[in-house]
Amino acid sequence: MKIYCGNAEILKALAKRLKRKTKEWGDEIYYTTALNIVARAFGHTDYPAFLKESDLAATDLPDARVEKSVSDRRYSQYVRIISENDYSTEEAEEIVSTLGVRGWWGYSTHASPATSPAPEIMRSPLRMEFLTTEAVTRFWIILKQELARQDVRIEQGPKHLIAKIFGYDTFNEMLAHAQRGVPSVPDWNVSPGELDRRVVEYLKVLRQFGVSDEKSFQLLARVGYGGWWNISREEWATDSRQQKRADQIVSLGSSRWRPVRTYLLKSRSHR
Repeated sequence: MKIYCGNAEILKALAKRLKRKTKEWGDEIYYTTALNIVARAFGHTDYPAFLKESDLAATDLPDARVEKSVSDRRYSQYVRIISENDYSTEEAEEIVSTLGVRGWWGYSTHASPATSPAPEIMRSPLRMEFLTTEAVTRFWIILKQELARQDVRIEQGPKHLIAKIFGYDTFNEMLAHAQRGVPSVPDWNVSPGELDRRVVEYLKVLRQFGVSDEKSFQLLARVGYGGWWNISREEWATDSRQQKRADQIVSLGSSRWRPVRTYLLKSRSHR
């Protein structure tokens, strides 16, 4: 539903608070991005659309002054849409509860909408440390793009998904462990047996997020960076691999038992 706060200054103030909150969590977004996220939360396509439509519409009552049923519906919309913009459901709930301007949002200061707690998603027991923070961020971007391409919606957000897949509770925790200590051996450099073990755990987490096995196989094959993932269905839990290398972990280069996947080489040549 479209909600009209009647004043662009309110939306701007919420966007500034959102930008500051995101920075507190160790991430950065542009002010214009924050404006668009807030506008979407109010049911508009983006900030420019909000400005056009607000001039022609009557102003709605602030969140703090509407009846509970309306307040609850708004709360659900705010959380859902903000979580679609690279925030987890928990982060979106905190944003809507704590950030407020003149009765808009700031739900912790007025009505407390009834919400059902999301089921706890167990992280993978195989904690992986990436070589650099850039590798973590690039993997997340590629994963987010592929999720959108396949029309797979992750309610908790791609950042939450990648964290759980690689053994962390939050994306920031995963970033904090990158580029420190001894990095884990990437998927491309491990033995067939170790790859099998990892894929099983990756799939368990993806299932918890509601991703079907068919979509998961596609994600594992199409998503990858820095030696992580880009795992085709034929590369794990099959008998056609070179079993004599099954106990090997390769230090440098690509594992020799893995096939050359021409479809990836072709797609990369056009980037």
